Amino acid sequence: MSTSNQKPPVAVVGYGKVGRVLARAFHRAGYPVAGVVARRRPDDPWLSETGITVIEGIDGLPDEVGFLVLCVRDSQIEPLAGEVVARGGFMPQAVVAHTAGAVSAGPLEPVRRCGALPLAWHPLQTFTGDEGPELLEGITFGIDGDTAAVELGERVARDLGGIPFSVPPGMRPLYHLGGVFACNLMASLVGISQDLLKEVGMDEERSLRALGPLIKATASNIVRRGLPDAITGPLRRGDDRTIASHLETLKEYPEAAAAYRLLSRVLLECLGEVLNRERLNDILTD
Repeated sequence: MSTSNQKPPVAVVGYGKVGRVLARAFHRAGYPVAGVVARRRPDDPWLSETGITVIEGIDGLPDEVGFLVLCVRDSQIEPLAGEVVARGGFMPQAVVAHTAGAVSAGPLEPVRRCGALPLAWHPLQTFTGDEGPELLEGITFGIDGDTAAVELGERVARDLGGIPFSVPPGMRPLYHLGGVFACNLMASLVGISQDLLKEVGMDEERSLRALGPLIKATASNIVRRGLPDAITGPLRRGDDRTIASHLETLKEYPEAAAAYRLLSRVLLECLGEVLNRERLNDILTD
């Protein structure tokens, strides 16, 4: 495949939360979208408006594909690599990429047999499927794979508004966990917050209205100021009385209490020197 700056035709396999956003992003960035592979016709007027072809299987894609992206579950990557080989590949040195975070390019190695190049190409972002291509602006793409594939993957990431980052193949699970803690597990903390606010009379909608500005300001402060400067609250103040009161209250909520103790100890380590540090540590480890 040519290493020029010409944008190769792309195809998206899987039209779920990630595939929908990527297809739109490719189209906006001027990449020819050769097709979308989906077992069922997606209920998405945008596909008809843009004239993008929906195909049931990889074998139905045209040969003129230079960048194939598998937006599928981790367990489906290797079988789909086999389907690429079975159809005889695509353009010479076409890149076959997957968007899994914790998986290296390894499961795509079979595509070399048909002249394709494997690539792990993970957008470090959370997707619900109803966002536009602007969701990818400024996000990191965790990349590893064949040297030529990485070169193209980095260029495509930049064209979509992203920032490529090389992840050592053996470190992919750790890289992915970095995202999971900041996203999925943060959602679990919001769930705990909602459960506690329910006890004081807030329903789900009202608790989200209450927590929304707090969550947004906290995230903004972390990004803007970094840690530990963005940390506020009783730990930052060394307020052992308030923390002891919290733990007394949480005796009726053992799961929340366990999370409170663990995460407070993490924050205490992050803060370094803090007023009443030894006293706080004793309270949190009782």
